Amino acid sequence: MEITPLFIITDFLLATVPAVSFAMLFNVPWKLLWYCAVAGGTGRIIRDISMLNGIPILFSTLLASTAIGLAFVIVARCLRIPRPVFTVASIVPLIPGRQLFSALDSIVRLAHMGYTDALAERAVRDSFGSAAVIFAIGVGLAVPTLLFYRKKPVV
Repeated sequence: MEITPLFIITDFLLATVPAVSFAMLFNVPWKLLWYCAVAGGTGRIIRDISMLNGIPILFSTLLASTAIGLAFVIVARCLRIPRPVFTVASIVPLIPGRQLFSALDSIVRLAHMGYTDALAERAVRDSFGSAAVIFAIGVGLAVPTLLFYRKKPVV
């Protein structure tokens, strides 16, 4: 697959839907919804373009969530609004839904149809892969916070 303007626009618009939906779920004020939409779409574009250029999903998700975290450290200070108001909703498009679904599907099939090596291997691989991506999202959000809100010196 190649990177075209249509791909970028479509990816951006489709990623804004879950970001805005979760922002509305958490009662983000209407005038601030577009911050969540832009950050969710931009984070998804950063992740997808870096994956298309050969970077593994784990590192590209870390890059995208760090970019979102850094952006909202600055934006939240300027607007004087708590940072999690923005970051929680903006990170949702980065969650590996297909991989999580595949892991749960494999686990259910193991319980229903019995043990097979291929099914167990798929369940473990997808479970650990999605857990690693979710861990990368957490680290990407935590690093900018630790850098900018730290009260004590590092050394």
